[in-house]
Amino acid sequence: MKSKKKYIVFASLVLALSAAVYINKAKDISLPARIDNLGNTELLPANKRYEQIISFAVTSLVNMQFNMRHFRQAIALADQNINNGVACADDYLQKANCLLFLKNDRQTNIEANQLIEEAKKLDAQNVNIYRLTVLIALREDNYDLAITLLHQYLEILGIDADKPTEGQFNYRNSESYWALNMLSKIQAMRASR
Repeated sequence: MKSKKKYIVFASLVLALSAAVYINKAKDISLPARIDNLGNTELLPANKRYEQIISFAVTSLVNMQFNMRHFRQAIALADQNINNGVACADDYLQKANCLLFLKNDRQTNIEANQLIEEAKKLDAQNVNIYRLTVLIALREDNYDLAITLLHQYLEILGIDADKPTEGQFNYRNSESYWALNMLSKIQAMRASR
């Protein structure tokens, strides 16, 4: 056991001395000279096909980062797809959602609305658009707009706001529950104004 500890200590010292020698040599050479020693450092040309393929994985990572409440990382990943020109509606919507979690001010609401408009251009039928626009309307105390949007949302889901039906598949049930619940809360909020 003692010999193993001695070996580990010896190996650590050798590694530390090697690093010190390398660092001392590197101090004597300027940064441009060290870059020149690396050889040709030209950037590879952009590969649009690769960006398209990898964009699905990036969008999944955006969702994972959002779910872990790592909003800034999620925004950076969504921006990667947006800047590469391969973003889908969910990238824009998730970025807007992250911004709304990070800040609660008028400028953030405007920026989130702009992102939602970009998402609408890509997929106008994405139901998450309505959820975010309702939340932004609520943040701005615009209850009438929130109620109108919820009615549109329920119409897209095929649900009558006055008499929801049984037997619809789970996604529609959960979405209609959310929308109907929000609708009743907003109507109560508007009435208490």
